Amino acid sequence: MELGDGDHLMLVKRFILDYATVTANDLVSPDIQVTLRGRRFPTQSYSTETAQQAAAQNHVRLRTREVAIRIDPDEPDYSWTFGNLRLDMKPDGKR
Repeated sequence: MELGDGDHLMLVKRFILDYATVTANDLVSPDIQVTLRGRRFPTQSYSTETAQQAAAQNHVRLRTREVAIRIDPDEPDYSWTFGNLRLDMKPDGKR
């Protein structure tokens, strides 16, 4: 998403996560934790929004210029696949 010359922010309202873990011959969906971190300026510390158990649709509220995403499964020994991550975001005014 293009926000201009750096003086505009974006509002992330929700995300939809597409993932599955692969065990033997079937697909199982374990609990995972998704962390969205955002900051407005490169030298500023991150603000954080976390979903402890990723559902089909997760509502968050993050007003920022950049977003970093971290995905952690609850079971480290699972093999898992990651599909698409969809973010519901829109331009949200100037800083």
